[in-house]
Amino acid sequence: MKLKTKHFLLAGLLALPLFFTACSDNQYSEAMPDNVENLIRPNNYTSDKVYTFMAEPSKMPLTARDEVGNNLIGFEVDLLTEIGKRENFEIKTRPQALSGLVRALDEGSADIIGSGLTVTDDMKNQVDFTQFYMTVGYVLLVKEDDSQINSIPDLVGKRLLVQEGTTAQEIANAALILLANNSNAKVDAHIQVSEGTVVPWETTSVPTVYSGIRALATGEADAMLLDMPLALYYQKRKELGLKVIPLKLKRGEQYAFAVRKGRKELRQKINSGLGKVLTDGTYRKLYRKWFDSDPTW
Repeated sequence: MKLKTKHFLLAGLLALPLFFTACSDNQYSEAMPDNVENLIRPNNYTSDKVYTFMAEPSKMPLTARDEVGNNLIGFEVDLLTEIGKRENFEIKTRPQALSGLVRALDEGSADIIGSGLTVTDDMKNQVDFTQFYMTVGYVLLVKEDDSQINSIPDLVGKRLLVQEGTTAQEIANAALILLANNSNAKVDAHIQVSEGTVVPWETTSVPTVYSGIRALATGEADAMLLDMPLALYYQKRKELGLKVIPLKLKRGEQYAFAVRKGRKELRQKINSGLGKVLTDGTYRKLYRKWFDSDPTW
């Protein structure tokens, strides 16, 4: 059968574990670090500008809703706040679905967008990226007691999840098709996907990371291809019973913020502040706060 992508529906579930009780994709129960404020506002400088930062609220620990649900918290919020302190601007945050982020820039309702945006040639045609702030790889997230899935070839006959519209979806398609044609081939996600290729499995797309984690934890899927920082966060949530499977993918992803095309001044401010945050030790402190480890680059 052809490689297909479909929306994953999570209606009609009965007797969900306590972790998912009374939760939805828009209001998801997340464990937050103790020292997180609902909205971080710098108080030790005078800001020249206030910029609106929009991001998907389901990318913990990068971006997530605060306890009230109206604002964002996370590593990216802290990072932009610290950049603003050095470049005399302040940010206000607004949650936005991944599919609406670029439109928000074009319409002027957002000045900066994030939530683990991957720098790709296609996106470069739509937005102006800042310097990247993190390099990450992709891993598989599976049930903790799963002993069958240890690599991409083990996915044959399994149910794989990816978030719709992300680079993970492209990587899954390319890697799986390559392996379908040559089981001994090394996985290189830069392969082009051709029409009519036959593969013995189906990739299912989910609208948000949360919905994918929910499906995985409740046994509706076997694995999810996910950015390593996000996967490690969910592995630490012991109540979910999930574990990370490292992959030997050649492709590494770079995360960056994005602004509307032509906003050179704002882009330069972010790049300048990012450089200062990286060199004065602040980046490392923020990374430790949200990822509970030291950065690897």
